[in-house]
Amino acid sequence: MKKYVIRLNGKEYEVEVLSSQELAATPSPSPAPTPAPVAQAAPSGASTPVTSPMAGLLLDIKVSVGQAVNAGDVVAILEAMKVQSDIVAPAGGTVTQLVSQKGDSVDAGTVIMHIG
Repeated sequence: MKKYVIRLNGKEYEVEVLSSQELAATPSPSPAPTPAPVAQAAPSGASTPVTSPMAGLLLDIKVSVGQAVNAGDVVAILEAMKVQSDIVAPAGGTVTQLVSQKGDSVDAGTVIMHIG
């Protein structure tokens, strides 16, 4: 192991650099535990999930539980890479469950709501 002093923005830092052999002999830290997923209550009866087409931030949910929607209606607004996109209902019916809410960060494929 070699020790170096590095000056960054006027501050000095002492760092230790391991050789490749020392690095290989050092045990890897165990990964942090992953929180268990939160179980969502399944909506009763057959339903159509409305999912996020890409990762982003839900800026708005335009519908509420019990509201009737038609296929193609805008049900949510998603912001991804500073661009706002409409999320539309894939089928007509009644909103039976809101799984995500305004302000949530979602991944592609995340269920936002169910339409029954």
